[in-house]
Amino acid sequence: MDRFLILVPSPQLNPHATICHCSMTVKVQYRDFEPGEFTAIKDRSYEETIALIGSFPWVDQRDNLRVGLTGPSVTMEAATGEFLKLAMYYSGKFILYYIDGRHHEFIRVLTSVDDAASSIQTFFMESSSPPMDFTPRQTFLQHVMVHFRTGDFTYRMRPARLTGAIALICLYLMISAMLTFTVLAPGKSGLWPFLIPALVFFCFAAVQVILLVNHCRHASGQVLILSLGLREFSYGPAANPERFNKDEIRQIITHGRRARGGYPALTRVEIAFADGRSINISCLFISQEDLVGKFPGIWQTKDEVFLPFM
Repeated sequence: MDRFLILVPSPQLNPHATICHCSMTVKVQYRDFEPGEFTAIKDRSYEETIALIGSFPWVDQRDNLRVGLTGPSVTMEAATGEFLKLAMYYSGKFILYYIDGRHHEFIRVLTSVDDAASSIQTFFMESSSPPMDFTPRQTFLQHVMVHFRTGDFTYRMRPARLTGAIALICLYLMISAMLTFTVLAPGKSGLWPFLIPALVFFCFAAVQVILLVNHCRHASGQVLILSLGLREFSYGPAANPERFNKDEIRQIITHGRRARGGYPALTRVEIAFADGRSINISCLFISQEDLVGKFPGIWQTKDEVFLPFM
């Protein structure tokens, strides 16, 4: 494991200057985390941050490494909105990313993790400008901040997810109405056979309304707290959701039919645990693809039921 050496003042710093004893928000990312996902979020002093970096499992986290703004790293966040992230880089090297108050990005590539000490010291003393030897990086039209700010992985029933279900119901009703008006129009007495498909589309609409109400009733007042990297997640009443562990899941079953653009919002995802328990999550919270994607390595199956009632 890479460890920090004894720290000495950087040449560009005043050797008589003392390290700021104020604290900053310091947080950690690991290999499988998604953008905005952090853990061990805590206000830490400079000395505590150095200790955290020294104990970080850099060697273990380098396996299957994908170099980028999100990855195994330690991020420091100043109260004024600047960020300094120490992460791993190619060929066993490390990299420091500095984000200023206007979201401009600066970088410094390091030979070893110990080389970050002087820049971290400078950041704790004065965070409003990039430390010495940092190179500006062009980030025009890139959403850089999503990799540095702590994201919100709390999901609730979203009205936007209802759009597809309501549009399908409206389509069925529109087709049914058009067929009915065609049959009832004056002089169209020979078109009575069209009344049957009109009734069929009306029944489809009615069943979709029932399915929509069913999902809304089960999703209302519930909350899902789930991210890719953390093994624990929560689901249940917003005031007191129950906590679960991904390691205890036996399989994940998607109930519903896939449409051309993916699974619709009225899809049920069942999470079955090894002890026989199971929970059902409506895709009114989050798309099926995003939901099951947060459970990598877990056995997943599909039940292509036409009406996936909760």
